[in-house]
This record gives sequence, structure tokens and C-alpha cells, in this order.
Amino acid sequence: PLARSPCAAAPDFPYGTFSITLIQLLAIASPDADPLFAARLLSALVGVLLVVVGGAAGSRVAGPWGGPLAAVLLALAPFPIQQAHFYTVDPFMALLVTVAIVAGAQRHWRLAGAMCGLALACKASAVLAWGVLLAMAVREDCQMRSILRVGRAGLAFVFTSLLALGLGSPWAMLTPVSCWRGALVQGALVGGRYIVPYTQQYYGTLPLLYPLWQIALWGMGPGVAVAGLGGILFALLHSRRLRSRSLYLAWTGLVLLAFGSLWVKFPRYMLPLYPWLAAWAAFGL
Repeated sequence: PLARSPCAAAPDFPYGTFSITLIQLLAIASPDADPLFAARLLSALVGVLLVVVGGAAGSRVAGPWGGPLAAVLLALAPFPIQQAHFYTVDPFMALLVTVAIVAGAQRHWRLAGAMCGLALACKASAVLAWGVLLAMAVREDCQMRSILRVGRAGLAFVFTSLLALGLGSPWAMLTPVSCWRGALVQGALVGGRYIVPYTQQYYGTLPLLYPLWQIALWGMGPGVAVAGLGGILFALLHSRRLRSRSLYLAWTGLVLLAFGSLWVKFPRYMLPLYPWLAAWAAFGL
């Protein structure tokens, strides 16, 4: 029954239920194991996969040699290593949206939609990637000259994303009012609409500059951060190189602008930026 929805049990829970479902399946599959150990093991595996997709992003941005270099830079970054020790939704979301962007750039709309749907089933902020990829799919449809093909990319993306969202977090669709309430409340909190004790630390912090400083200081190290920003600047100054990398550059800037401008600037919010910053660092180097 709908009354037994996990959203009804925790109305202020700001995330989807995909991560909870995964750990429940792990607990069922290994009843004698410590669920905390299983959850942390899964989180570590997600961290490894994030390095792999970071390498894929690096190969798209910086060429064949850029892939391994971006993967190494991401594997040695302190903050993703720290996040791989804890079972939180942010590494899952970062992994899924990165795969979605790479798949969308290659026009694999069903894969991109499935990854976006699962990312939304983890965290509502994945709607940023969903909107970008939907716009890309619609643009491709508008460029089609054949009437029979118009709308195919957009429909494939929307259908697979909704299907994945329904499978990953079914209560978000069955009881949308109660399940999206927590995400909306959290959105007001991170936007600075109201202040709680643990967000007062962000008084006086500058948007964009503070998150970049934290990434350089604690997240990736100053060398990688400077190389990443240098690679972005180099691409902006060379239009020939920018043309083939415009999507990746736009996505990097959009993530930085959207999450770096929030009132609440928890470092984990910037985790979807890390694979791309490593890719741009490889490009700069």
C-alpha cells in the first residue's frame, strides 16, 4: 500500500530510494554479512567506476593519451578517495551523470536516458543533466530531414529515463507529493532561503571562488586544479579546439555555475565536476 512508502516514513528525506534499494538487495544476498561493510564495499566499487568514466571523459576531451592521464589524476585525488569510504548518494549520482553526458555526446540516447533516470533516483539535482541531454536530443530531432525520424531521439531519451526512474525509485512516481517534498525543502536550504546551525559556516563565502578554492586545497590538489582551469582557458582561447569540445566545456561550466553558486557549499555537491576537471587537467597538461 502507498501508506507504507519510505517517503511517508521519512518525509524530509531529500534523496531518491535507489541507494536504499541497492543496500537492501545486498543485505538480502548476504544475510550473514555486516550491512555497513557491504555498503562501504559498494561505495568503493562506485569510486573505482568513477575513475573509469573519468578516463572516458579524458579521452573525449584530451584524446587517447588524455584518458589514462585523467584516470590517474582522478584516482589520486583526495576527495573522491574520501567519498569512496562512505555510503552516500553523491558518488552514485556523479558516476551516472558522467556516463549520461558521454553517452549523449555519442548520441546513445537510450543509455543516456537510463543513466539520467537512475541519477534522478539517487538525487534530484541530477535534473540538471536531464535538462541538458533532453535539449540535445530535441536539437538532434530538429535537425532530422526525414519526417519518420523526427522525435525519435527525444522520445527514446524521455522513455528510458522515466523507466529507469520508475525502477530505481518507484515511490517518486507512485507518491510524488510526499517523495519530492524532501528534495524541495533541501533545495530551499541549499539556496539560502533559510539557515540552520550547520550551514552558518558559509556566511561570507564567495560563490564559485570558494568551491574552487576547496577543490584546489582539499579536493584534487592545487596542481591538478590549476591544470584543469588552464585547460579550460586554453580551450576557450582556441576556437578550433573548442568546436569539438563545446558540449564538455558547457557541461563543466554549467555544473560549476549551478552548484558553485549555492549558499550551502558542501564539497560533495561538486563531485560531478571532478571527472571533467580531471579531463580538462589532462587536456591542459
